Amino acid sequence: MGSKTGLVEIVRRVLACACLAGAAVTFLTTVSALIKVAPVDFADRQKRELFADERRLPLVDYVANETKERLVSVQGAEWQSFFEAVNATSSGQPPNAGWHARASQGWDSGDSFFFRLDKAPLNHVTGRPGAANCVLVVSCPQGSGFYRSTIR
Repeated sequence: MGSKTGLVEIVRRVLACACLAGAAVTFLTTVSALIKVAPVDFADRQKRELFADERRLPLVDYVANETKERLVSVQGAEWQSFFEAVNATSSGQPPNAGWHARASQGWDSGDSFFFRLDKAPLNHVTGRPGAANCVLVVSCPQGSGFYRSTIR
């Protein structure tokens, strides 16, 4: 019986050391920063505002207030196709399997998407001074809407 309990004790200690080593590796591993992109419907947000003053504003003024000093206007075919892919994926029709893999999971599942900071066309927005750890609103004049980008 003594050898069996000795073997159990060795296994227990090996497992404890493996868990501690795994925790140390996880703690010391860095993950590249991500940007979270989500479509924004300002008309809907305005309807759900708590303050009546905000609900009474014209939509253009409401958008100007919400995006003050955070609005980035972009243009070009690359941005247009990017926004079309975001819209298609958020409505359940991703252009390819890679887009489905970028969708968020959990509370806001499918409403926002994650990208690396060096991914085009987002790398043009993320290179701005003061862009780190902030929320930017990216708009495309071709009428594809507004997109909230959280850079972390």
